[in-house]
Amino acid sequence: MAFIKKGRPGSSCPKKYLALNDEFNDKDLCTASREYQHLKIKELEQAGMNKNDYQFQYNNIVEKSCLCVGLGTSALLVNGMDTKKEGNGVSICPGPNIAYFSKLSSLDEMIGHIYGRNNIIERTDRPNMFIKELNLYLSYLEEKFIHYKHLINNKEETSIINFTSNLLEGIAYYKTIIPMLESRDESRCLEANCQLSNMALRITEIQKELAL
Repeated sequence: MAFIKKGRPGSSCPKKYLALNDEFNDKDLCTASREYQHLKIKELEQAGMNKNDYQFQYNNIVEKSCLCVGLGTSALLVNGMDTKKEGNGVSICPGPNIAYFSKLSSLDEMIGHIYGRNNIIERTDRPNMFIKELNLYLSYLEEKFIHYKHLINNKEETSIINFTSNLLEGIAYYKTIIPMLESRDESRCLEANCQLSNMALRITEIQKELAL
């Protein structure tokens, strides 16, 4: 965030483990790197889009974090190792189910929860984890489509086509396993299948709008 405010978004990319993007030249770049983001923002400035679309696209570019450094720095810090090259920034990648935990827990309590010895989730409205995951993907697709439907180029169109197809395949597979996962509660099974059908319908509508 500090780099973004300074007008110099992106990582210096010290590790280069994820320097895999060859979009601009023969030199592969990481999409979280300062060099890549500079080139991408320059390309964006030349696109001549309206303010809202520009800001959405800009945020998509600069929000990427350096995982090579961010996910490993915590181990260096806790062991008192040198972080001069990496810096002290730490990336945290919580799963969506963290939303259903309501208090701080010790490692022993969390392990007990994972293995069923105790329950540290007080809420009773926790959805099926596969349904929750699909909802996150669908929200991402809908947001992406809203901003791109008037700007879609061949690359973005191919990306959305593949994404929607993969989601529909995932929904078809989940429909085969939900009865086993929710075998103890028929109402939850019916609810999950209804949600899957509704999501499949929305994805199909997006495909039609793309004239696939």
